[in-house]
Amino acid sequence: MHDPKANETLGERLALPLWVMWGGLLFGGMVLAGYSRFDSDPFLKATRLASSLVLVMTGFVVLSGNRFPRAVWPLLMLALGMTLGFLGDISNSGLLITDPKSATMGGIATFAVGHVLYMAACLWICRHQRLGSAPVWIGSMIFWQCAGLLGWWLVIYQHPPLTAVHWAALPYCLLLAGTAGMTTALAIQDRRYFWLGLGGALFLASDLVLAIQLFRDDINIADQLIRTTGLTSPTGQHFCSQVSRHACWLLYGPAQMLIIFSGLSLLGVEKSPRRELLEGPVTSTPA
Repeated sequence: MHDPKANETLGERLALPLWVMWGGLLFGGMVLAGYSRFDSDPFLKATRLASSLVLVMTGFVVLSGNRFPRAVWPLLMLALGMTLGFLGDISNSGLLITDPKSATMGGIATFAVGHVLYMAACLWICRHQRLGSAPVWIGSMIFWQCAGLLGWWLVIYQHPPLTAVHWAALPYCLLLAGTAGMTTALAIQDRRYFWLGLGGALFLASDLVLAIQLFRDDINIADQLIRTTGLTSPTGQHFCSQVSRHACWLLYGPAQMLIIFSGLSLLGVEKSPRRELLEGPVTSTPA
């Protein structure tokens, strides 16, 4: 009898343990940080960075266990992109760069290069899986570029004075919107990339939340949550305070996870009976 697990790649076999490890570190750290015994910046930094490191490991595990030569390039781009994301997390944490503005600029630079690599992986998928419908790509890119520009204008531009960091956030935000646009275009054309598309969208959302936390002292996310949800009891206020505290990572962590684990979707396509779509000339590319 044929064992279906015999055809599993290393990444597929280790996907669940790695996912549980990532979720335990990220969300377990958040829950424990709600108790005074664990409520410290070093503890949260450690659990967050460890969760990112697990995603780096995941990217390279999926790559190393890959048995399809054509998929090496996009899987490598995803793994290297997550590695740069991890370096960005280290920069933003202040462990290596103590000056907040320099740390933020370092994070912007490393994340930006990482997103260029994510976009390179998306372009490979577009080309080799013939997911290049011009109307879908144009519409998706225009939508997300407008969303990114509007987000930057509402969150940052409306709160002068503007410094170099504020202006650097504009092209960075549009770059993230470009990743969201590409991943959405792939998801629209092939539902197997739905989670990849969601990851791109959540990443942009996390960046806007981070901008609020960094640049908008006039916006208190916890107060907004309390007024919106009506959770005015001490327990409700504590819950809203913790959600506000972890708001960026509640979006950013899952965003990176979905992008990295989408490498398994790519392997699924390679093993699919429709693999012939990966062969032959490309008749359509994004405009």
